[in-house]
Amino acid sequence: MNKWTTKILNLFIIFSLICILASCSNTSKKPKYIFMFIGDGMGLHQTHLTERFLAEKANKPGVKILNFNKFPSYGHITTFPTDQFITGSAAAGTALACGEKTSMKSIGMASDKKRKLESVAEFAKKQNMKVGIISSASIDHATPACFYAHQPHRKNYYEISLELADSNFDYFAGGGFLYPDGNPKKSSELDNYGKSESRDTNKEKINSYTNAKNKSYTIIRSKEEFQKLKKGANKIIAINPNLADGESLPYDIDSKKDDIKLSEFTTKGIELLDNPNGFFMMIESGKIDWACHSNDAVTTIHEVLELEKSVEKALEFYKKHKDETLIIVTADHETGGLGLGFTLKGYKSNYDLFKYQNISSEEFAILFDKKMNEKDFNFEQALKMSEQYFGLNKEENKTTLTEYEISVLQKAFADSYKKNKTAENKIKYSGNHPYATANLRILSNKAGVAWTSFYHSASPVPIRAIGNSSDKFAGYYHNNEVALKIKELLRN
Repeated sequence: MNKWTTKILNLFIIFSLICILASCSNTSKKPKYIFMFIGDGMGLHQTHLTERFLAEKANKPGVKILNFNKFPSYGHITTFPTDQFITGSAAAGTALACGEKTSMKSIGMASDKKRKLESVAEFAKKQNMKVGIISSASIDHATPACFYAHQPHRKNYYEISLELADSNFDYFAGGGFLYPDGNPKKSSELDNYGKSESRDTNKEKINSYTNAKNKSYTIIRSKEEFQKLKKGANKIIAINPNLADGESLPYDIDSKKDDIKLSEFTTKGIELLDNPNGFFMMIESGKIDWACHSNDAVTTIHEVLELEKSVEKALEFYKKHKDETLIIVTADHETGGLGLGFTLKGYKSNYDLFKYQNISSEEFAILFDKKMNEKDFNFEQALKMSEQYFGLNKEENKTTLTEYEISVLQKAFADSYKKNKTAENKIKYSGNHPYATANLRILSNKAGVAWTSFYHSASPVPIRAIGNSSDKFAGYYHNNEVALKIKELLRN
């Protein structure tokens, strides 16, 4: 082989490598389809708990890794707002949606409560992309609201719902409007996770649903109507026919056949939004947060698994459009201060015990309160409910209650009649149902899980990405940078 042949061969090899690198690069053009999944309250421990539960359920060692934890790009983002260390969904949602950290309670607005911020969804819409917003919470809840509304306070639910109709977005799905006739006369922190008893509102001139219809939105309220929706249908607000507290989807553990699940709303969103100009879709699993506010480990697991099913629908689409699709999975914050370990268990755990719980704490509380209205309802009957719904106090389940645990349940039984009005109850249960909470804590501890809070924690949260430009989302950075990165991609 002479020197010229060698040079030509070397040039050919270099050219081939360049072509291969160019074809493999996922940054050669901007993504056409963007999925942004937000597990509200879903920290690292919520997903790892789920992975270990799946492994123990299958009698396998280690963990069964969730699909989004296999994504090639992985990082962590900070969650703190501008005015304190532990965030809320409004501030964190605004950072993720708009690209600027803001103060607590702000929806799509800067810390001064005056300057409106443009969300990635609004930015995408200006570029003629279709936009979908999906949430298992009410569709005017803090996280989804941050993508289309601009309000100084997250509790301006009525104003947020009016802004939804002005957004001109193509597809809204999941829960309904929390206060469609006007904001409540008495505000409650429990609205944040669907536990408020206040429904006395300041009546406004127009109902939120009527307003949306007047602005050309079609309201879908049945599964049959939902399934009939076909590509080409536009300006849709699809609401699950059966709404739980807070106008949200029922927890997955409580869902019925005629319910529309988060994964189904995602599938339909792909069908309706797919078009030559591409789309941006935000899918929030909002009730991971609510389950963690209740310290309900089993319900949390079910919500994480339904989010994974939704991600799987996006992955199926990605496999057909690999060069054009970007999928991001992250969280706004962690909730509950979940710990995978409990001091009385030492280094042992037994997550298989979680299979015995068959109801969410929310649904259990409803059943329990009905029983409380019966004159002859007593602690022995309550204990039978602990066995029926949580699998507690059964020797064959290895959940036999100790004297101390029985005393905890007895105290919670008595506390349930106090309606959380005492200062002690507020500290012990923070608005949650006393007897339900005691059962959840005991089951968690027996399994080897502990909770430090009924609120959010300040922990950074994971971010994962796959597809076009996914490498840009690896590393450790601030949550507002997520939106900045997406906007920069769409500008290219």
